[in-house]
This record gives sequence, structure tokens and C-alpha cells, in this order.
Amino acid sequence: MASVLQHPLKGKEEVVRKYLPYEPSYWGDFFIRLSPVQEIDSSIEKRVEELKKEVKEVMRCADEPLQKMNLVDAIQRLGLGYDFEEEIDKALKQINDNACIYDDLHAFALRFRLLRQWGYKTPSDGFNKFTNVHGKFNESLSSDARGLLSLYEAAHLGLPGEDILDEAIAFTMHHLPLIKNNNKVSVSLAMDIERALYIPLRKGMEKLQARQYISIYEKDDQRNDTLLELAKLDYNRVQRMLQKELKTISLWWKELALIEKLRFARDRLVECYFWALGVCPKPHQSRSRRVFAKIIALASVMDDIYDRYGTIKELIPFNDVIQRWDMEAMKQLPDYMQIFIHALADTYEEFEKDLSSERNSYRIDYLKKAMKDLSRVYLQEAIWGVERYVPTFEEHLSVSLLSSGYPMLHCATLVGLEDINLTKEVYDWVISVPQILQSTALLSRLMDDIVDLERDKKQEEVISSVQCYVLEKGISEEEACLDLQKMIKESRKTINEELLKPYSIPIEARKPALNLACMMEVIYKDHNSYNEPSGEMKDNIYSLLVNQVPII
Repeated sequence: MASVLQHPLKGKEEVVRKYLPYEPSYWGDFFIRLSPVQEIDSSIEKRVEELKKEVKEVMRCADEPLQKMNLVDAIQRLGLGYDFEEEIDKALKQINDNACIYDDLHAFALRFRLLRQWGYKTPSDGFNKFTNVHGKFNESLSSDARGLLSLYEAAHLGLPGEDILDEAIAFTMHHLPLIKNNNKVSVSLAMDIERALYIPLRKGMEKLQARQYISIYEKDDQRNDTLLELAKLDYNRVQRMLQKELKTISLWWKELALIEKLRFARDRLVECYFWALGVCPKPHQSRSRRVFAKIIALASVMDDIYDRYGTIKELIPFNDVIQRWDMEAMKQLPDYMQIFIHALADTYEEFEKDLSSERNSYRIDYLKKAMKDLSRVYLQEAIWGVERYVPTFEEHLSVSLLSSGYPMLHCATLVGLEDINLTKEVYDWVISVPQILQSTALLSRLMDDIVDLERDKKQEEVISSVQCYVLEKGISEEEACLDLQKMIKESRKTINEELLKPYSIPIEARKPALNLACMMEVIYKDHNSYNEPSGEMKDNIYSLLVNQVPII
């Protein structure tokens, strides 16, 4: 049932507002009260450093290419890649330079995936050696569980036009579910297959997959115990740091008190931080996570103002104030809008002060531009709704790619970066919404609209990309969703292509686009767990930010 709030406009008649309610926050003050946050014992820090040295020595002594590849893969999947970037870069350069042709499917596919992940445009036609004269993968491979899993994971790094990798996904998706329960398959491999069939590596959240892989890896008879111990200690050490970080952000949110004042808005601060952790997973990317989490939390409230609460007569001057960034002009707005704009302006001022000491405060101009663009397209969608206007599919996307919020969030990520000095040209690039961002935004928009289709249909003033496509093509919703899923698939391939060397724009500026796409898979795979976070979203947050990994 729709909730009803009454809000008197200044000097005007009372306005009755109806909206569909969302779940309240599950977390409340949980992360503020989570105490004590155990400090890292100096002996643990010492042990971590010792283990890092041991792992580096193991990498140095790994002579066989396959041994080296398995080690690099384990390090990355356990969430330790950030500590061994130089060693991994050196190892993968050697592997790329070594034109070894493997007859073993696992080795060939693993090499392909590791190199593609690192930006090397290694060719895919080598997989033809595993196919028959009809271009189909040999059925003799169907009993090779590890090889099938490696092929499945590798195939998700495909580029536009690489049909053989599409065939690889179809082939492995048929055989992996059948082989998973085979008694000859080890426990760890069966767990890994089940994980991959739900979300493959290329589509998953790095930090969440690292937690899952720790549980898988410790059951692997071929594991490296030094690496496993390091992964567990590092995971728990970083988790304590993240808890402190989230506590600080939660206090900021509580002091803003936006949700208390704007009861119609979604309270999703913790979920926003979870999103930020997916896009900025490295421990030292703290400022990027803070900026990202605060910006998406504010954008979420602004979305609710446009989509669920404000009237057109209010929204037009509201957008005008944001476009001019004029704090004096906002005095003519309703109280609830003033409350939001005060919070927005104060938060941007906080960011600017933080960056001014590095002479990087100019970055905020780009973040303002991104927020203005978001407000502008939110208003356009609101006008369409009131006018009952049905745009063409392409016209809808010209607006809704920006309203996905992903172009702005990519910008927010770069604004907060501390570990690399990006030039103004990079910020000009990101604010122009280049191809990689268009693909990420398209993926985001379509996935969101597909899972929200039934909810959108209940709101008469909302017209989604799915509905536009149905009306334009004259087809069923089911057929439309299948077509849009194909577009999502092609968007992923374009993102893969845009991440390959040589880089005209630093990889650090491009990688957030991939991570943003991955978070859509985590949050919107089966349903909208941002709007309804009490299920899998809640469990994932507990896993990453509350529950420690057992050391023994």
C-alpha cells in the first residue's frame, strides 16, 4: 500500500504525496555501536610482514610457468594482489613473452584469463585447438572438471566478435552443473564450480569473492599454507580498518539526520559503503570509498525527491538551484529541499577542504558537474512521467544512462583517489562519459529496469527502458528482457575491450568501470537488493564487515 505524507507549500494549498514504501534500514547505529574495534596486535603485523616475504620468495623460486600461473591466480583470488603487484606484473610479463602453447585445457585457459585480466590482448583463436571440425568444443573435455571451470572463467573475458568464447560459455554451462556432483571431483573444486555458476570471477565483487575463496582454498589439497595464513590474517586486519572507516561515515550520516527529516527517503548508508567497497577494494583507497559512499547516499535521497516525493512545480526550481549551485536561491524552495541542498553543499565543501592541501580541489568542479548532470536527467524523467510521455528506446537511454548514476559515481571514485596523481585530462575524459562508461551505464540501466519491472509498472508515472522497448518493438516483456540481456552481454565485452593495453588513459582511471559493472551483478542479479536489502545483501555485509575469518 502506498504511504501518504502531507507537506504544505509556502503560501500554497496542502499537497498530498503518495509513494510506495521501501524497507527501513536494517543496520541503524550498528556500526557506530560495534565496539570495541580490536586493534591490530603488533605480533600479527610482524607475522603478516614475515609471510609476505615468504610468499615473494615462493614466487621468485617458481620456475615452471604453470606453477607460476597457479600461484598468481591464488594470490589474486585470495584478495592479496594489491600487496604483490610488482611481482605479479613481472610474472605475467614473462608468461606473455613465453609463447608456450598448452595442450592442457586448464593451463591454456588459465594463461588466457590471467593475461586478459592484466590487460594483455592475448588472442582467443588458440581455443580452436579444443574444438572439432564443426567449431564445437570436443565432448571429450566434458570429464575434465578443472579444465571446464578454467574455460568457463576465461570465456567471460571475451571481446566483441569472439564467438568461440560465447560457444565456450554455452558448452561449460551445460557440463559444469552435471560434473559438480561427481564423486571424483574434490570438495574444493565442487565448491568453486558452484561459486562460479552463480557469479563468475569477471562479474563478481573482488572482496566478496576473496572471502569465498579463502573457504574454498583451505579445503584444497594443493594449497600453499603460507599463502592461506597470510590471506586470513590480512582479511581480518583489513576488516578492522574498514569497520573504523564505516563507523566514521555512519557518524557523518547520523549527524546529517536526513532520514529523520525526510521520511520518504531510503536509508541505505551501509549498503552504499558496501557498494563503495566493491568499486574501491584496495585498503589504501579509503578516501575514494568515503567520497563514493557519501555521494551515492546523497544521490539516493535526491533520486527519491525527484522520483517519489517532489511535485513538478517544486522540482523545476530545485534543479535550477543545483544547476547554479546557488545557496541563496534555495531559500525559495520548500523546507525539505533546503534540508537536502544544505547537506549536499556541506558535503562538497568537506571534500574540497580535504583536497585543497594537495592542490587537487579542482576535482570538485568535475564532481559538481556530474551532480548537476544527474539532477538534470532526474528532472527530465519526472517531466516525462507527469506528461505520460513515452520516449523511444534510444531517447530513453539518452537520459537514463546518466540517471543510472554510474557516470557520476565513476567520477566520485577518481576524485577520491590518493595513490595516483591523475591529470585534468583524465577528469575531462571521465566527465565526457566515454565508451567504457557508456557501456557500464547501459548495463546498469538495463539490469536495474529488468529487476524493477513489476514495481515500475505499479507506479503510473514511471516508464522504464523495458517498457519503452516493448512498446517500440511490439513484443512481449519476456522477449524484450531477452533482447536487453543480449545488450548487457555485449556491454560487458566492450568493457573488457576498453581495459586492454595500450592505455591512453591510466588503468587506475578505467578499472572502476569494471568494478561498477560487477556490483550490478552482486546487487541486481536476481532482484533489487538495494531497495530490499534484508536478504543476500545483509548476509554479504555481515560476511565482509562483521564476521572475521577463523584463523585455525
